[in-house]
Amino acid sequence: MNIFTALFAMFCAIFFIVGSFYIASDYYYYSKEERISKDMAMALYSVKTNSNQIVLPYGEDMVVVIKTPNRVIKSTNLINHPIDQNLFHGTTQKIGNDTLIVGVKISSFGEIMTELFKTPIALGMFFIGLAIATWIVWSLRKTFVDYLDEELIERLKALRLTIATAKIIPQESSEEAKRIIDIILSYAKERSKEKKS
Repeated sequence: MNIFTALFAMFCAIFFIVGSFYIASDYYYYSKEERISKDMAMALYSVKTNSNQIVLPYGEDMVVVIKTPNRVIKSTNLINHPIDQNLFHGTTQKIGNDTLIVGVKISSFGEIMTELFKTPIALGMFFIGLAIATWIVWSLRKTFVDYLDEELIERLKALRLTIATAKIIPQESSEEAKRIIDIILSYAKERSKEKKS
């Protein structure tokens, strides 16, 4: 695989993976905004009808508390069970004697990943990008391993030549070393031929 093909394929893989996360997060935030809008509409309606509770259709996404001198109106998700305030980002607004507290749940990466696996087009793009990246890594690994085999053969040939010409090593040790290196060379050549075919 040449470098241009590898770079182009890597660009495509990154594009598909990043694109899948973008689509999933966009869909997640769009759905969340829609749920929050419905919750706010119900909160306004509950205040208009002088209800003591604000029934939010998607109470897991937001909380609403309205404090007046006469009464406190809370969303039903606060009445039924306590809520961890660290999971919500909100604001407190004082208007005269009244106080309005609105909190919106902070999004997490896990929720976006869940949305990625729920959205077919995002999931498809993610797997296409992953497949391309895997193909690139596999192709480059194969090229690198073939290069190492050829380099190993050349170095072993050089070592054999060095041993054959050295006067320092006694004749028996030299013959034994040559025999071992010949075995290694024949094994490496067979392995290289198997990988090429």
